[in-house]
Amino acid sequence: AEEGLARRFPGRLHLDDYTPDELAAICEMTSRTRHQREFEPGLREKLARHIENFYWRDISQQNAGLSINLTEQALDRQIVRIVSEHPQAFAVGPSGGGGDAGRPPAAVQFVRQRSHTDMQQVKEKVAFFTAADFGIEERPTLGDPEMRARVKLEVQRLTGMANVKAFFQEMSRTVAFVERGGDPRVLQTSLNLRLVGNPGTGKTTVARLIGRYLYAHGILPRDTFVERNALALKGQFVGQTAPTVIEAVRDAMGGCLFIDEAYALADRGGDKFSGEVIRTLLTEVENHRTGLLVVLAGYADKMDLLMDSDPGLRRRFSTELQMEDYSPEELAEICEFAAADRLRLTFAPGLRVQLARHIREKHGHEIRQHNGGLAVTLAERAFRKLATRLGDPAASDAAICGAAARELLPEDFEIAPAGASAPSAAPSSSSAAPAVPQRRELGAPLEPRGGPPPPERGRGG
Repeated sequence: AEEGLARRFPGRLHLDDYTPDELAAICEMTSRTRHQREFEPGLREKLARHIENFYWRDISQQNAGLSINLTEQALDRQIVRIVSEHPQAFAVGPSGGGGDAGRPPAAVQFVRQRSHTDMQQVKEKVAFFTAADFGIEERPTLGDPEMRARVKLEVQRLTGMANVKAFFQEMSRTVAFVERGGDPRVLQTSLNLRLVGNPGTGKTTVARLIGRYLYAHGILPRDTFVERNALALKGQFVGQTAPTVIEAVRDAMGGCLFIDEAYALADRGGDKFSGEVIRTLLTEVENHRTGLLVVLAGYADKMDLLMDSDPGLRRRFSTELQMEDYSPEELAEICEFAAADRLRLTFAPGLRVQLARHIREKHGHEIRQHNGGLAVTLAERAFRKLATRLGDPAASDAAICGAAARELLPEDFEIAPAGASAPSAAPSSSSAAPAVPQRRELGAPLEPRGGPPPPERGRGG
């Protein structure tokens, strides 16, 4: 910034980060000088391995402060441990003295019921920190067990996505390997990946689940999900792009950074900021490769163009998860779930099977463009059809207030009754009223411009 600074301050002293062994030594010294506790035999070596395996990402940010925090946490655990092991030494009960004759019976004094033996054992145990006080276990449980169970249930409830569920199972087995005594350094590898698939295949949902899954298993330190569109990372003027990318990474640090439509990062239209945004992103990903999950999402063909734009992208985002299109049966299941979860509606018996067949026959050409969005749209359209059907003045008020008002029928999805044939085209007449153009909604099948198709030959009519 100023040439005179380097001339007037020529000397430079770089302070390296502490090693795990040095941090364990600082813990022992802090325990002795601040809390008058000694380490039990062998604890310093165990603590050094514990710091290396489970606190490696915190060393560069905290250094000696990490040792202070670990020691204070150990002090809290020691107090809880000793109180639970010797409750009688800290028990409180009513005093045995009778008191003055004029004192009310309610004014009973409480005193500690102390045992000389218990208090002696407490004094001996207080003088030493154990491995348990630092959270060191033979077979540690990573993360939060309750949150792990909740996230696992969410994964199981995903519709379809067999390859995605297999990916979660692979991560779960890796964590189990560490919990059973395997090398924890396997969790210190790069986490970044690419999610590719057509619109509506659940890329954002899966990215959120992966972030929460890694946090629940103790692999990521924060339950943070930051979503950015790739275009929003590009600056509007020179010098703005790099700070924008760095800010997004800082916001997501310790959690997940999700970049949607990531293919827009590539320079395919003469955008002079594309090269800068990719270089800055690669630098940040490399600097935080084990303490941050970065997910790039987009369409398969365009994502290949992005990966080819810079050789560093494929190396740093080597894992790719393909999001497949939903089948008609899966879309019918999603539709039923959306109707129940968002609209508080139920399906009539057998409707899901009929709807899957209807989607295959009438909306099969739309699946690639909409996927899950098609299922939600069909549910919302069916709700409006139900309201129109029951809103007929001829319908009774009891039907609107009863269970029928919450049950979707095949006719609400415009599913023709089984065996019903398509109506024949009416004969043309000069006196016939002109057709009124109708609005076509998302999910409605396209009709030829000449009107409904004529009946097939050889099939009556």
